[in-house]
Amino acid sequence: MTTAKPHIWFIGPFPPPLSGQSNYNKVLKGILETRAEVICFGTGEGFRSKILCAIRNTWIVLARIPNSHTVYTSLPGQRGLWLFLLTIAAFRLRRLDHFVHHHSFRSVNLAPMASHRWLARLGGRFQRHVFLGETMYKGYANAYLTVEQRDRALVVPNAFLFAQDLTEMPARKGPVTISHLSVMTREKGVDYLLELIERLLPDTDYRFILAGGIKDKALRIAVEKMVAIHSDRIEWVGPVQGEAKAEFYARSDLFILPSKLVDEADPLVLLESFAAGTVALASNRGCIPDRVMSPDHLLSMSLVKDVALLRYVAGQIETDRGAFAEQAQTHAQAMFQGAQIEGEAFLAALGVGR
Repeated sequence: MTTAKPHIWFIGPFPPPLSGQSNYNKVLKGILETRAEVICFGTGEGFRSKILCAIRNTWIVLARIPNSHTVYTSLPGQRGLWLFLLTIAAFRLRRLDHFVHHHSFRSVNLAPMASHRWLARLGGRFQRHVFLGETMYKGYANAYLTVEQRDRALVVPNAFLFAQDLTEMPARKGPVTISHLSVMTREKGVDYLLELIERLLPDTDYRFILAGGIKDKALRIAVEKMVAIHSDRIEWVGPVQGEAKAEFYARSDLFILPSKLVDEADPLVLLESFAAGTVALASNRGCIPDRVMSPDHLLSMSLVKDVALLRYVAGQIETDRGAFAEQAQTHAQAMFQGAQIEGEAFLAALGVGR
């Protein structure tokens, strides 16, 4: 006798356009489809589209979703949440249990936000929150959730879906190479990174590799100018994917992410760098404190202190590159294994566990 697959109604942003959240949803959808019948509805791109999707999704909740089915939502960001509250209100009217997955730290950094207060109030005991890390869970729970909602919350790191294969570590040699990879913006801290590099250039022999596209014209000019003056020590390689990204990490001893982004949550570049045997220093944003190898590896965003930290860690790496690369990969492996346990608990809560 064949058992019918469970049904999951999946509401959230999907590519295009491609973003961290829409990519996550695409990958999760692929996994869920191996275990359940998945019905997907987007949340729109652009104001008019978001309004139409909010009306459509609310009608679907009120008229179509059986109480026996599972409902999973991926929260839209910023002002899009206000429109999404229509759908949340429909869940409440139907007394329909539903999951809400958070992908941005904005609600914690700017707490309390009225939209998230209403989200939790409308959802009440029918709502189950999913967070990317313990820091996100604690910050959000303290600002918005009841005791009952806190007890039902789940923590599922991005490493659950995006665990990286540990690479064979190259025999890195020569001057310590410091790297950065992002969609290169001021919010990602690239302007601050340039200041750090400027401070380190005169009395060190470090090399620097920067990767990612730059849309900000003034920032691009600043990067190109610095590269032109110090072409023997600084490279900007533009966007990297596939083999080019693997080569980027293979050359890197120390990865820097001085993000100032208010939405910064659980950056995949840290997982990638650790898996490649690259030590990472990053700002105290989002779930980053849950990801770095040591609390001492958090940037203070004070030039004097961070230059001293970079010198110290680079000096340690110079002493024994192999040992630090091995520590980074061991750290990555522990993160990935823990995330798989949390991820399977999440799938079980959705009713599609093994």
